[in-house]
Amino acid sequence: MRNKFNIFIISYLSIIFLSCETIIDDIPLSRFPDLQEKLVMTSFLCPQDTMIYVSLGKSIPLFGTVKIDTTKVLIYTGDSANFLRVNNYVSDAIVSISDGIKGSILKFNPKHKFYEISRRDFRIESGKTYTIKAKSGNLEVEASTKIPSQRVRINNLQIRPFMQITSTFFEKDTNIGYQLQFDWLDIAGEPNYYKVFGEMTYQQLEPVIKNVENKEEVSIVEKTKYAYFRWPNEQSSAVRSYYTDQNADGNQFKIGAVNFFENRSIFRTKSGTYKSETVPDSDKIIRVQLSNISKEFYDYQKSLSEHNRTDDNPFAEPIQVYTNVKNGFGCVAGYNRTETVVGTK
Repeated sequence: MRNKFNIFIISYLSIIFLSCETIIDDIPLSRFPDLQEKLVMTSFLCPQDTMIYVSLGKSIPLFGTVKIDTTKVLIYTGDSANFLRVNNYVSDAIVSISDGIKGSILKFNPKHKFYEISRRDFRIESGKTYTIKAKSGNLEVEASTKIPSQRVRINNLQIRPFMQITSTFFEKDTNIGYQLQFDWLDIAGEPNYYKVFGEMTYQQLEPVIKNVENKEEVSIVEKTKYAYFRWPNEQSSAVRSYYTDQNADGNQFKIGAVNFFENRSIFRTKSGTYKSETVPDSDKIIRVQLSNISKEFYDYQKSLSEHNRTDDNPFAEPIQVYTNVKNGFGCVAGYNRTETVVGTK
């Protein structure tokens, strides 16, 4: 009797599992339009940029069989070149930009996998609203953003040498760089959002390894390197890079202390271990940017930072990344940038 009961239970569970699998396979995705493949469009527009770039890809549906062809492309936000992973990048779309009066078509760049147009052919102007549209097959998306009308001045910029000693179980290391502080005055009478960015360009000596006739040859060459803002006692610099004047209209915003360090690399080869070294008396270029950004820019970056922060935590609530793209995903946003460049030793 017990054996018959066990056989009944196993048979019943098998029917349930098979039924579930059949349900998932048999339901057409056409009945669930939100789960279908969509276009993903991203672009950041700035009057100071010489080029307009639009990244266009396709999303990966939750269910169904879709060929996944992912790649990393460059998308420029006016401050640095960021690598952005695009799912199934689209190369045959019609992508256009318009300010409501004038419009133009962007061309696909097969090298970097994005659509582009130069400022000579289409100019972004402060205070204007721009709409970007993209069409590929039966998929069509669009998004709009208004460029902030004013640029904000960087005030009281101070740069001083800075040294930090870090200690690990194996060794102590000395980080040499610079500490910065600056401030700016909020534009009163309107909601504003800001982004700060810093970059230091410097020269380092690094080994280049070549294998010639099965022998390792090492030569030391000079390379251009880049360092970016490091916030003290802060795990994520992305959170500290964005500000809003909510409850602080017309106030002064101050960056009290932010650091640049020359990054050191270790190269292990067959012939030995090498460390990158600073080029003596070489010039360093420090670039500080302050951008008055649109609300779309702020909401997108804030939600993206929160999503990345909780992505590996199985107990955290899921964070939906902000999108202003109709019928798709992504973000089209605008900003107006001020830049100060300082040379130092």
